Amino acid sequence: MTPLPAAADHLRRAIELDFTSMCTQLTEARQRQRQKDSTGNRASVAECRARIDAILDLHLETEGRRGADVPAARPDCAFAAAGPSAPDA
Repeated sequence: MTPLPAAADHLRRAIELDFTSMCTQLTEARQRQRQKDSTGNRASVAECRARIDAILDLHLETEGRRGADVPAARPDCAFAAAGPSAPDA
């Protein structure tokens, strides 16, 4: 059986990897939306944001209570305060 600290560390790394991967996918989805603002591209951006939100919720559920830091925000993944994505002018 895996000791609890090792399991928690593995889960933390998995969450960080998922977060990084979804930030990359969000960047790509936003680029596609800038190229063509379509319903499908908007849905893709919204899906990425929802998945990032779920990952951050999971992080808070598993580590937030212990005072762990939230995964470092990447500049290309700063979406929370922006609200719905609009194409860049």
